[in-house]
Amino acid sequence: MEDSHVIAYPERQVIFIDNPCNPTGFANKREEMNEFIKNVPDDVLVVLDEAYFEYAKPHGVPDGIDYIRRINPEIPEKNVVVLRTFSKAYGLAGLRIGYGVARGEIIQILEKVRQPFNTNTLAQIAALEALKDQQFVQFSVDENEKGKQFFYEEFERRNIRFVPTYGNFIMFYVQNREDVYQKLLHQGVIVRPAFGFKDYLRVSIGTEEENIRFFEALDRIGYSCK
Repeated sequence: MEDSHVIAYPERQVIFIDNPCNPTGFANKREEMNEFIKNVPDDVLVVLDEAYFEYAKPHGVPDGIDYIRRINPEIPEKNVVVLRTFSKAYGLAGLRIGYGVARGEIIQILEKVRQPFNTNTLAQIAALEALKDQQFVQFSVDENEKGKQFFYEEFERRNIRFVPTYGNFIMFYVQNREDVYQKLLHQGVIVRPAFGFKDYLRVSIGTEEENIRFFEALDRIGYSCK
């Protein structure tokens, strides 16, 4: 094809970055990401998964959409796709809806493989209304910050190692991960093994009541690293 507007991505020339990262909660700051984007080859597609962006935004984590808008003129135009979801800070997890942002020519390529009925009408209506309610998003972010500090304090009090997070979850170290996981499950508390990290579990930050219940369950099973 000789159309100069068609972008070709040879095999294995797509880079996926989740920022913040699941399950570690780590995030690349603006300066780090700017330097990376600047040095990406022009024939490479960068997909930024920003599912937890709303929680990380107040802490200097870059808005990937700015690379598409060309907010910073020092960063040349690159092939960037930004993925966001309504499942986290917007509270619409049950509707399974999100969105992607990219330049028009990249969207045209994606349209060729997009399923025709990939979201339902109810989910689309709810998402549009959710975008209008930024007060709720701010509430979600504020409550998450409170919960995060509570987790930090309680983990430190029990001498349990954890990884500081930019998301709405925390990865923490355990001995005998499967045993702790099963015992918490029997207490009605669901955590997740941290994929790729042998001795770590991941717990979501919930309401104040849910957070307290998690640590009560840890105490009932007699777990700490003291």
